[in-house]
Amino acid sequence: IGKLIAPQLLGSSLVKSQTTRKPRVEFIDLLRGWAVIVMIETHMMNATLSPEIRSSALFGWITFINGLVAPAFTFVSGLAYAVTTRRKINDYLAFGKPLLLNIRRLLFVIGLGYMLHLPKFNFEQILEASERSWQTFFQADVLQCIAVSLLIIQGILLLLRTERRLYWTLLTLTVAIAFVSPIVWAIDWRKHLPLPIAGYMNGMHFPDFPGFPLFPWAGFIFAG
Repeated sequence: IGKLIAPQLLGSSLVKSQTTRKPRVEFIDLLRGWAVIVMIETHMMNATLSPEIRSSALFGWITFINGLVAPAFTFVSGLAYAVTTRRKINDYLAFGKPLLLNIRRLLFVIGLGYMLHLPKFNFEQILEASERSWQTFFQADVLQCIAVSLLIIQGILLLLRTERRLYWTLLTLTVAIAFVSPIVWAIDWRKHLPLPIAGYMNGMHFPDFPGFPLFPWAGFIFAG
């Protein structure tokens, strides 16, 4: 019915723009949607269930399923980026406007991630924040991890210039991250790197907030 009455109600130009719009990849949206639903269920159960229920064998299986949320989110971020890159690869390789717009968006996501973890929301209180608060502030969370990983992918694409080389390189990096992550997590990077960079290496020194460092979470994004 909508197709029949749309030209009369909306005008042919608007209908044409809607029909020429590139279709969404539905399975990506479905994966995101299910990940959101399971994430809500995870937080609800962790906040409401009694210790007796949480120690049962059934809850162990539920915990395993809940543990797939973060890998799903990071994986689908890389997957969605691959779809977008394929559609705009010529603009990206030519340093066109879409590339600059994409980089600006990713930088905004990084900034937003840090804003969400400000120690305080008052300038004077920020100056008085504890060292522990600043360590938590600089610990990479999911937004920073996704944005930085996608910037790395973008840089590799500009360097290698072809999709095929990009995919093989990301496959190699995915396998390498899986094997190197235990080694990276055994090192206190705060002794070797500035705190803002060390927060992207691991979260072993933040048991209450390990965050989403590049090791291993960038591997899921590269796999996607």
